[in-house]
Amino acid sequence: MSDAITDIARDEQRTRNFSEYLSALRTYLMDSDSSRKNFTKVIEAARSTDAIRRGYWGGQTSISENIEKKIKKLKKNDKTEWARLLAMTMTDWPEYYGGLKKLSPFKEKYLHLVDYGNGFMDVYAVPRAPFKLGNGTINRIIASKNMKIYDTDDYLIAISKSTNPCELADLADSDNHRRYDQILQTIDVIWLRCGIVGINGPRPAK
Repeated sequence: MSDAITDIARDEQRTRNFSEYLSALRTYLMDSDSSRKNFTKVIEAARSTDAIRRGYWGGQTSISENIEKKIKKLKKNDKTEWARLLAMTMTDWPEYYGGLKKLSPFKEKYLHLVDYGNGFMDVYAVPRAPFKLGNGTINRIIASKNMKIYDTDDYLIAISKSTNPCELADLADSDNHRRYDQILQTIDVIWLRCGIVGINGPRPAK
């Protein structure tokens, strides 16, 4: 057992450690030499964050799990690993989001984070984003990739900056299927996670 003040202090220390982890990760990803020193700092910061147990608002993290493999994937511009990192910083650590996005394979893309519940959805775009797609357009984009919607899956949608969002929305309701399909092929949809236990990848829509 611990008192509320102690648990709150743990939460605050975990937040500081997590910030140090993101800072160390950004430094390593910017390091063209991929130095062992900077690599080790990321791992140490991740383990330091996970070492804090319990909390008042939060709980123990597990970011150090498979951390070396994750870092190497980020360095190789793995889209799924980058999507997970950017989705997390977009909502919880916006002070790191912009700098990390510039290092990512999505640096020239507009991103939307889509969080489906069971029969409902939330959509996140960064503050001051030039546009935010409507729910109907997003559903059509994800369905066009034969992925489930409204069944507790999360996705990151990456749209080229050359894409006109108004044209995309208009084409969704038009008969110009050829042009619509051309645009859809340029859009990346990355599956992030599912709220159903045991689901470890995207599921077909049909």
